[in-house]
Amino acid sequence: MSEALSAWRQRAFPEDVAFNNGSGLPGGQAEIALFHYAIDGLMLDHLTAPIDIGLSVDAAISEFVDRILQ
Repeated sequence: MSEALSAWRQRAFPEDVAFNNGSGLPGGQAEIALFHYAIDGLMLDHLTAPIDIGLSVDAAISEFVDRILQ
């Protein structure tokens, strides 16, 4: 399972960076990596025992994006 997940993540990351660049969105490779790190943590939180600070998943992502792109 680890190999399949690793292959998927390694393939998806450059695709996400290319999409971001092609769409004219702010941020580069480092910002997309930080976004992935945040989302991976959010997924783990959502799938296990959440720390629940009262933010929905959408609100948490929105807040993170706003902060990382400032």
